[in-house]
Amino acid sequence: MVGCSANGCSNRWEQKVRMYGFPTDGERRKTWLIRARRDDFTPSPTQKYNNYKLCESHFEADQFCFTRKGRKKLRSDAVPTVFAHRLAAKRRKAPVARYTPPPAALVRRQTLAQICSEHTYSAKRDQAPAPNPPAPQHNKMDFFSMLKMHAIDIVQFQVQDDVMRESELGQTLFEPGQSEREPVSPVGQSEREPDSPPSPTASACQSPERETQPDSDMSVEMRAAPVGLEPEYIDLLTPSALSFLQELVCTFDQEVDQVLTLRVSRKAHLDMTGDLPEFREVMTSDPSWRVSPVPPRLSRRHVDVGDLAPCDTQRLIDGLRSAAQGLQIDFDDGNCPTYHNQIKGLHNVYKAVNGLLPEAPPIQQAPVLMLRPRAWNMVEHNMMVNGKEVPGPLFDFGLLMFHCGRKLFDHQSGPFFYLSKVESYHEARLWNNIFVWTQDKLGLPQGTIKATVLIENVLAAFEMEQILFELKEHSAGLNCGIWDYSASFINKFGQRSSFVLPDRSKYVNMQKHFLSSYMDLLVQTCHSRGALATGGMAATLMPTEADTATYRTLLDTVTRLKLLEIKAGVDGFMVYDLSLIEPMQTLFQTHTRGDNQLDQLREDVRVTAEDLLTMPSGGVTLHGLQYNITVGILFIDAWLSAKSPEEAESPEEAESETCPGRRIWT
Repeated sequence: MVGCSANGCSNRWEQKVRMYGFPTDGERRKTWLIRARRDDFTPSPTQKYNNYKLCESHFEADQFCFTRKGRKKLRSDAVPTVFAHRLAAKRRKAPVARYTPPPAALVRRQTLAQICSEHTYSAKRDQAPAPNPPAPQHNKMDFFSMLKMHAIDIVQFQVQDDVMRESELGQTLFEPGQSEREPVSPVGQSEREPDSPPSPTASACQSPERETQPDSDMSVEMRAAPVGLEPEYIDLLTPSALSFLQELVCTFDQEVDQVLTLRVSRKAHLDMTGDLPEFREVMTSDPSWRVSPVPPRLSRRHVDVGDLAPCDTQRLIDGLRSAAQGLQIDFDDGNCPTYHNQIKGLHNVYKAVNGLLPEAPPIQQAPVLMLRPRAWNMVEHNMMVNGKEVPGPLFDFGLLMFHCGRKLFDHQSGPFFYLSKVESYHEARLWNNIFVWTQDKLGLPQGTIKATVLIENVLAAFEMEQILFELKEHSAGLNCGIWDYSASFINKFGQRSSFVLPDRSKYVNMQKHFLSSYMDLLVQTCHSRGALATGGMAATLMPTEADTATYRTLLDTVTRLKLLEIKAGVDGFMVYDLSLIEPMQTLFQTHTRGDNQLDQLREDVRVTAEDLLTMPSGGVTLHGLQYNITVGILFIDAWLSAKSPEEAESPEEAESETCPGRRIWT
């Protein structure tokens, strides 16, 4: 019987799986053998290559065509690309004993309607008979305590795991890694007692000290290299790099699921109750706490280049040669995260750090790299650890740190990061735990990694001080993400008529009260804790001819808006167009003194929840509707064409195109 010759594949002809013989052409046959991990195979004199087959599961759909009679056949130039090669598992001296919960601990899948029917959210709950084990007492509408007690999986908002154990979600929610930090109590959850023992965990990947080695039966599966990027793939995904990624994902995957579950529960709570976010204080015995000082290269960053897609090699080189103080190397909004773009972008950063990009300066003389991995909701579909796709930000961060962290540190140029789409201090705590673990694994001093958090979500705006506290040894400050911040109102409160935004191009800008209050609060919060506060990105694309009336008009508009941010006290901001770097640096130097404005404490600022949540007045216009539809279509076209989203219309539009349809819907 005929079986597939690919390493590790068990498909056979009798299983009704089509088989295809190796090509007779020597070069194509060699490519097939390398991709199938059979490059050391040579048939005996009595054998022929076409006696050996690869099954159809190793070919993408576009590698097939159809005959006139409708029969599917393999294209003459087809190349196999779909493989799941397994990394040899690490072995340790003694395996960790696995915790197996009783069947009663398994999570019940419920809908929100079922939850509401089973619970009255009233004081009567306090007199109800306690289950075994005793349940914590609940206050009226205490959704988070209810979630903690029952560990529900909300069906309307599918989370990644189909089954989670009650003990994992109910007893270890956001607690691991807090032994050296003072806890911040979430809504409806009391502060953990100092003498309480560490929470049990059902994960074999994670111990309270985060030092457990991967279990012997764990595996890493990687898709074969993108076509044309085989050398880059080999440079990046070495066995040691894959082993590091495996351990990183294994250690933190459970906590990633927890923060995503918390996002879902907070959104459900807001929808069900009609509540609005509120400010909370940091639970600490030292009210005068401050973040750790930043390295010299971060203390003076008046103008950064924003949304620079690293897969665009020429633009990356142009940015490295520019007069900017920093480059936001964007694997998130400014980049279409196809497998090809991710591998090329990661490899371009690797080459930039190691001085391998042509005509680019040494990394210590170039603008500082502010590396921006994908947000938590993004998944890397081309890598699996233990049969589960890995979180996109862990894939990006892990490879960047493994290949570039030490080099950047040695040249006093990093590693520095931007953290996008953060919605709560729990997510900042998770990032801090990841930084601590990574520095320990790579032998870097604690506090080496510095990160700027983009406050581009309305819920995060109410937790800015907590976010700084969670990252205080690793904080490089906070950043205003104006357009994503505006879009987050639609995401969190879009079903409420009082939060319908008017025509954005006409009525939504930094001069509106809800946005100016947001920036004032960010500057005040950062500077009071010794952290840098950076403004948004000037996303305007300038004409190539500088002596035109259009150029002067656009430059005047950018100058006016950026001057508002400088007067608000920001320590720097971003531009997209490289031609704006020098005029914006001149503007900053004209109106400020020194490297930054940390001395501007903004003690005059008094921002309330109402200030942040009051929508601007204005209406919906036909022009706005047509414009949003146009931008949405162009954005989708650029995304499906694997181009940078900035190519949709303008970088400004791409910034808020987390929801091109949301603005139309509202």
